[in-house]
Amino acid sequence: MRQRRPAFHTQHKEGRLLAPASDFLGLFLMNVVFATDMMVQHNPNTIRRFLNASYQAVDFMARHKTETIAIARSIDHYSAEVEDKQHEVVMPSLSRDGISERASSSLRA
Repeated sequence: MRQRRPAFHTQHKEGRLLAPASDFLGLFLMNVVFATDMMVQHNPNTIRRFLNASYQAVDFMARHKTETIAIARSIDHYSAEVEDKQHEVVMPSLSRDGISERASSSLRA
């Protein structure tokens, strides 16, 4: 069965979000990239290019919300309302440069 987002359940009156997990867990790293020592030693430029492409994708999504929502809807077929809510919730957790002050501050605690 395909997993549905909380906003979908709320919209269709199948359920509702009681509280986001962040209310209980605080800030946490949700999107992390790992590389093996061998990859770092032998292919550092590949890692740089991958990360750069990832940051560019996040930047595009932040600057082009309408287009991003249209792309997401073409894939998962959720309503514009659900996609808009997801965009508002998820985008602040994504980094455009590899630095997430919000999430990394939770590591320092």
